[in-house]
Amino acid sequence: GGGHQIREGRWLRDAQYVNGIIGMWCANEKENGVFPNYIRPNTIGEGQYTDWITSTVWDAQCVHPDAKNLKAWPGALKKNVDGWLATYDTDNDGLLNVDSHWWTGMEWQPSFFYFKDFDKDKQDQQLERVDLTAYVFGNAINLARILTVIGDKEDAAKYNAIASKIREATEQSMWDAKTDFFYSIEPNTGDKAMVKEIVGVYPFYFSMFDAESGKLYTAAWKSILDPNEFWTRWPVASATKMCKAYSQDVTFNGKRVGGCMWNGPTWPHANSIVLSAMAATLREFPESPLTVDKMYELLKSFTMAQFKDQDVHFPWTGEYYSGDDAKWRTDQRDYNHSTYIDILIADIAGLRPRNDDVIEVHPLFSAQMPPFVIDGIRYRNHAVTIMWSPRENAE
Repeated sequence: GGGHQIREGRWLRDAQYVNGIIGMWCANEKENGVFPNYIRPNTIGEGQYTDWITSTVWDAQCVHPDAKNLKAWPGALKKNVDGWLATYDTDNDGLLNVDSHWWTGMEWQPSFFYFKDFDKDKQDQQLERVDLTAYVFGNAINLARILTVIGDKEDAAKYNAIASKIREATEQSMWDAKTDFFYSIEPNTGDKAMVKEIVGVYPFYFSMFDAESGKLYTAAWKSILDPNEFWTRWPVASATKMCKAYSQDVTFNGKRVGGCMWNGPTWPHANSIVLSAMAATLREFPESPLTVDKMYELLKSFTMAQFKDQDVHFPWTGEYYSGDDAKWRTDQRDYNHSTYIDILIADIAGLRPRNDDVIEVHPLFSAQMPPFVIDGIRYRNHAVTIMWSPRENAE
């Protein structure tokens, strides 16, 4: 959740909080450069989860410029990107390998069981994953932007080249033209794990594709919008309904399992990425299958799900909920692994953070949206207000 916390925290008026989060991660890398699975006052975890923390340092910098910190952090950020690649891309193909579904933070993703006929007891599968590959792409390209600003042109070129390599590998190896989707890969054979998961659209979160190639890949959104696949009553499902391991309860291909269920239920963690990925796609590829109305439909669903039994008197953001009835599947009340303010400001209202003195606003307003005002946004030492009201009698 670190990447979400930084993206959300960058909109706090006082930058010390988001800078404190970043500084904490940079000071507590594992020996191999990968961030640990948790940091507590007296202990640091020995494990790790897939994350995109390094990429969000640039995101925060664009909202709250801080030249001193920006020069202090790159050593740790370089070590992080290098560590992911050295440890989890040992074949140097630009695709990041994950050796267990347990340390993804996305347990029971069906792709890990695809080659074992979705037998939940056969858990020794490794995969070159779409999500981690997209994360490291985001880490590399945003690190290159940081290094450019501080004048490290040589390493900026290095990490831009890494990002380009990851982009090319993703396009060439993970995209399936017959089904219009990105899939994780069996690392030894190169075979695709042909089960659609929500991570198949994560590359759009990082604006991975250029104007030409991206037009092809936006077809992946058709599956997300399909009520027979991902667009459940309370979307978005974490795996397609077409997979035989799909479930909204505690079963996986007919067998009971435990832990975090990513074989169907809806996750605020994923919906945060999907909403921002939708916004990026709508801005960059206006001819895509997406519409602002569908994005708003998801935002409304996502909003109402975050109240217990949809009662607005009881805010409730747990870990994941049923796509059938929005009932929370976990007991947490304030599970801090998602974004909401970031989606409203940067995606819906469209204040696009950038590292100069231009205020860029690219709103994505649906005609179905009620009027609203976002007041007192602290952006690059200025106070910004964004107000929207639909035109009366618009034709």
